[in-house]
Amino acid sequence: MVVCPAYESVPGYAGPMSFNKMGKYALDNRDHTNRVSEAEERKIFSCKSCFRCEDICPHEIPIRRISMGSMMRFTRVHRGLAK
Repeated sequence: MVVCPAYESVPGYAGPMSFNKMGKYALDNRDHTNRVSEAEERKIFSCKSCFRCEDICPHEIPIRRISMGSMMRFTRVHRGLAK
């Protein structure tokens, strides 16, 4: 992913594809897995929120909507405000 600054500068960053996959699970009310440690392990919090990935996505995946929802959920879980 040439356009992603985090992918190029943060070793171990999983990238937007992984970010979206985790977002799908994080936004699913049936999922009760603690995704914070997984997010930290994949260095998802290193995302620069520039969303260049959405601009070039050939499948027009709404990365901004999915990733922002996941990030909010991860943050709430991390702070103990949600399960």
